[in-house]
Amino acid sequence: MVRMSAAILGREIGGLTAAEVNMLLHERGYLDGEPGAWGVTGKGAPYATESYHHRGVGGYDMYNPEWTTRTWDESILDEIGDVSSEQRRELAEKVALHRIQARERNLEPVIPEMADDMDGDISDEGFDYAAAGRIMLWFAVAAGLGYAAYKAAPYVKAWWVDTAHPALRNARQRFKSRFEGDDGRNGEDGSDSTGDADAE
Repeated sequence: MVRMSAAILGREIGGLTAAEVNMLLHERGYLDGEPGAWGVTGKGAPYATESYHHRGVGGYDMYNPEWTTRTWDESILDEIGDVSSEQRRELAEKVALHRIQARERNLEPVIPEMADDMDGDISDEGFDYAAAGRIMLWFAVAAGLGYAAYKAAPYVKAWWVDTAHPALRNARQRFKSRFEGDDGRNGEDGSDSTGDADAE
């Protein structure tokens, strides 16, 4: 059973937004209420599934939005039938009029209208798969490098203790002894020449 949001239904019908589809469902008796506060009627209940959402941690209502999304069984398309160009124009006008009235009342519902426009749209419209793929690739590369470093750590430590560190220590000692030897010879030569000069 395929579930469709109002946005997907609008694409299937052709050229309708989610808000216009909800208005159409209201006119056909499947929804009651008004934009931003739709409810499924008894006629629409066999076709609709609603989910309640809440986001927030308490306090003022404005910081704790809640909304309902709904999806429809694809068979609702057969029930809706064809939508004429005249009906499409009327639906668009009604949605636009509601939004104007809501703004005038300064009561335009932000989250409910977003839910009405999207209506729990679980489609992939506007989803950037390429960007998501790149992000997932970077996470995979980072995880792989981290795992490789974890597995290689004992071997790197053994190589450092057994090979690299002794080689560096020997090189430092050779370097140090070479210059200390040169300084020592220079000092002896200097003291001898001074002694000869004093003896004369």
